[in-house]
Amino acid sequence: NYVYAAAGMDINGKSTYTLLIINISNPGNPHLVGKYYSSFPAVYYREYTLSAHDNYVYLCSYNHMSVIDVSQPNSPVKVADFDILLGNIIGIQAYGNYVYLLDGAGCLKVIDVSNPTSPILKGKYKTTWRSCALDFSGGYVYLATLYSGLHIVDVSNPDEPTLKGCYDTS
Repeated sequence: NYVYAAAGMDINGKSTYTLLIINISNPGNPHLVGKYYSSFPAVYYREYTLSAHDNYVYLCSYNHMSVIDVSQPNSPVKVADFDILLGNIIGIQAYGNYVYLLDGAGCLKVIDVSNPTSPILKGKYKTTWRSCALDFSGGYVYLATLYSGLHIVDVSNPDEPTLKGCYDTS
């Protein structure tokens, strides 16, 4: 019964991005139970995004993802870092043993997190236009792109995500 939120915070004069863990077991009285302060600086015009699955939260800022173990909500622990090198992460979905990252240039990255302490890039799919959102359902990632509509990507083979269809939204 927890909600996870990402926020930029000022800690001792240093800007950092932070994971907040909020207990919502009583919706009339939500309360903060834990925080994780990243060692990576927060940049206020950058987006922070996260996705949670099982006992892990995948916390992203710009081109960096931290894997946070939240099995003990009052004392979350970072277990791994992962950098995508190029592009800024604008969307993330965690499901099963994989995290699906979308960067602003329209590249979907499939990350194997079966061992959360050692994330591994498995495959990529590049759209022809800048992307702005993603969702995962039933073995497919749905990418919303600017100018080229919806891309439906089959990720059943994580090493080779493939385009299954498009819908022109223009």
